[in-house]
Amino acid sequence: MSIEPVLYLCLTCFEASESQAEHHGRRMLCCYVGGPGDERRKPKMDSSGRLTSHAPRWYLEATRPMHNYEVTR
Repeated sequence: MSIEPVLYLCLTCFEASESQAEHHGRRMLCCYVGGPGDERRKPKMDSSGRLTSHAPRWYLEATRPMHNYEVTR
């Protein structure tokens, strides 16, 4: 049985937790970070291999509704 690695992140101060909590008056954001070697741990690149963001894909996927990021697998 595989368990998806999860990280909870406060979008105000970026404090991370292994359990869901309220921080700065809001619930922490649930992020599926993937295991070692998972593509979600790498930054997003275009088809030419240039960085399009320095943020890891797990962060972009978790915050997609906030900045209209489209996931391409």
